[in-house]
Amino acid sequence: MIKLNGEEVPVTIFPDGTHQVWKLTDSQMNYASTSQEVEVFWDFENQSEVFDVMQLADLLINQPPYNRNQVLVLNCPYLPYGRQDKSITNKSCFALNTFIFNAMSSFHIIRTVDAHNLELFRYSSIAVENTFPIEVINSIISNENVDLIVFPDKGAMERYEEFVPDGIKFISAEKTRDQLTGAILGITIDSEAVSEASSVLVWDDICDGGATFIGLASHFKPTQKLMLYVSHGIFSKGTDCLFSAGYNKLFTRNGER
Repeated sequence: MIKLNGEEVPVTIFPDGTHQVWKLTDSQMNYASTSQEVEVFWDFENQSEVFDVMQLADLLINQPPYNRNQVLVLNCPYLPYGRQDKSITNKSCFALNTFIFNAMSSFHIIRTVDAHNLELFRYSSIAVENTFPIEVINSIISNENVDLIVFPDKGAMERYEEFVPDGIKFISAEKTRDQLTGAILGITIDSEAVSEASSVLVWDDICDGGATFIGLASHFKPTQKLMLYVSHGIFSKGTDCLFSAGYNKLFTRNGER
């Protein structure tokens, strides 16, 4: 979904399946023509919206009166292609490069939440404002009496350990993968730390199909309270598989699922 000035942006889908962003409301046009900072809010749902966002940016940039000092902001809490951050080759996932290249032609600032990797933006002209919902995490830890935080890998621990409240124990698991397919072959974890915990929070940025988190759940006992927090819950295979694996509660930046 794409919004401008709090209103959903109209998108026309023609009989041949192509999209056109036009016919903005009067209030949207007034906002776009009078505001020094124009923010496009994009709650990513599918890839077709990428082209709609770029069309909207073109429309805003070219509408009179032209203001070369106007700042155009893309507010996308979930940064699409954030995990596809590798070099541009025929054997790696590189779509973030393409997204950045196209965004640079239109936007001055990108606002996002807990982005997976922002390294590529260092080489672009776009300023990035990346926030982390620490208030949500702190509330979960306090309300659920969490005494152990488990990160699914060392990368997650390095991203978030500075946010762990004082006095809360945290560990990271270790994943082994098939280097050809990327499939997870196994997960190991500190069994002593696990056995001493009563309320456990597994913490990461994204849950897609959930295989990593389901694998982690097998290391815990039914008597332990097991919870999952991810900033971005895609849940492409639903949430029942996570509850069936042993999770008592699921949280995202928007609250409990």
